[in-house]
Amino acid sequence: MSVRRPTEHGISVARSERLVEALQGLVQRLRPQAVVETGTYLGLGTTRLILEATADAPPEVFYTIEASPVHYADAVANLLHAPHVHCLWGLSVDRCAAEAFIRDDALLREPAARGELFIDSDTPVEAYLAEVGGAGGTGQAVEIIPEAWLERLLPRLREKRPLIALDSAGGIGWLEYREVRRLMGEAVFGLFLDDINHVKHHRSFVHLRSDPAIELLAHDETAGWAVALHAAAGRTWS
Repeated sequence: MSVRRPTEHGISVARSERLVEALQGLVQRLRPQAVVETGTYLGLGTTRLILEATADAPPEVFYTIEASPVHYADAVANLLHAPHVHCLWGLSVDRCAAEAFIRDDALLREPAARGELFIDSDTPVEAYLAEVGGAGGTGQAVEIIPEAWLERLLPRLREKRPLIALDSAGGIGWLEYREVRRLMGEAVFGLFLDDINHVKHHRSFVHLRSDPAIELLAHDETAGWAVALHAAAGRTWS
């Protein structure tokens, strides 16, 4: 998992010079007109790294999605200095699809299936179901939560060469990755994955490494991140 350090606001992804350089390299090649991030948390981790990487060429718009209403409110306050960043409360994917995925995922249900992959709960199914229910920060899920933000955003942003950062709750990373591939099709986009040695994005990382449509620009399996570019008219998700 990416190295995380305590801050005055909680836990945040540690700043990495190599990661910032990788993101800056992606930005120089991609020239994204939009950023879409999942898993804002407090806006002090991957959000801040992307802001730094795009400082010399800010996108027209930056959307960041957070499921917890508590963390969302904190992120809004923490990102007031960046008026082009729009914090969105809700789920990146369909809630029913997310809940079904978590319940059925062998990596979450069966310790033997995940081997040495990192997981941040002894009861991951229950923990991740709570997270997609918006329980982060309070332990209390909410009855109604906005959902499917990726499906709302990506079709209208796909021609803007978006930089897409995936860092949502641990249980739905692979689902998010597949949704991005489905929605973006053959369009050009950048991809930043956090937690590639976690159950969250291990499968995403394995898939992108084998996909001829994706160029893996940089990665660090110890720190747990990958930066890639989808530039070829290659395979769509199936």
